[in-house]
Amino acid sequence: MTNVSFPQSGNKAAAASPLRLVSRTFTYLSLRAILPAPRSDSQILRESPSFAFVPKPDGNTSDRPQLASDEHRDVFVVEDDLSMSRALERLLKAAGWRTRAFSSAEALALCLLFFTGFLGNLPRAALAAIVLMAVAGLIKVQELRHLWRVSKLEFAVAAVALVGVLLFGILKGVLIAAIASILLLIHHVARPHVAFLGRIPGTRRFSDLARHQDNEGIPGVLAFRVESGIVYFNVGHVFRVVLDRVEAELKTLRLVICDLSTSPNIDLAGARMLLELQTELAKRGVILRLVEAHASVRDLLRIEGAEDRVGRIDRFATVADVIEHFQKNGS
Repeated sequence: MTNVSFPQSGNKAAAASPLRLVSRTFTYLSLRAILPAPRSDSQILRESPSFAFVPKPDGNTSDRPQLASDEHRDVFVVEDDLSMSRALERLLKAAGWRTRAFSSAEALALCLLFFTGFLGNLPRAALAAIVLMAVAGLIKVQELRHLWRVSKLEFAVAAVALVGVLLFGILKGVLIAAIASILLLIHHVARPHVAFLGRIPGTRRFSDLARHQDNEGIPGVLAFRVESGIVYFNVGHVFRVVLDRVEAELKTLRLVICDLSTSPNIDLAGARMLLELQTELAKRGVILRLVEAHASVRDLLRIEGAEDRVGRIDRFATVADVIEHFQKNGS
């Protein structure tokens, strides 16, 4: 095999320039020969052997007419530009025409199969510019700013994905982003918000005291809800938060109510945590009641014997009902 060497430095560039010019010219002429020349809708319709313009009542024709088949005389009424485009697409397909997008796809396939050698003479800077222009639309700065304002967690996942792809490539970057997303989700669920409740003025409803300072606290009563499922990897956090609040209000506290309406699922560890909380409260002379549990949660708590220790768990009692019963009967 004969090895061919090219001149170095300036001579190499001078020798390559005519080859680049020839390759670009050949590629351009090939594309011009393959791709159809752009034509208007009316030009395509007039050249089609299967369809014709329908005259208006005054005898004139228009670029936005009613269309009819020469064979079947089926009339297609076109009301606006959008319906014109759709009707034109159906007519051209029926007439055997192919769209320009399909021809462009054919041209691209031919170039990839037969003309990639000519593209090899393009400078790397030009190829880099093409790639950068192609991926520039994938990075949406406004969307990242919106994520930062709305959700710091989702912004962190997006940032990890971006940095991972830039440093390690697409496959490894996406894998790193997926793992980071799972870890951040677990961290978020492991530390759910525990809301301590106060009565909304003038109603029997309760909401978060920290968010609504005008809510009314009930003397001797502490009501709370966990705004998440209560599962094995967050039971420790929930237990500590509630017990710390109990210790802070222990002098006047008589009743603790756990509102389970925002906890759609509880696993075995969650059920046992509630029973352990009842034990700790009983040592301090405080009563625990559970209200508004979902059906599956009620079933699990009953199996674990929670009703024997915290009273009846049903779908009827609310936070307000338990407080009113406690204020009347003291239990």
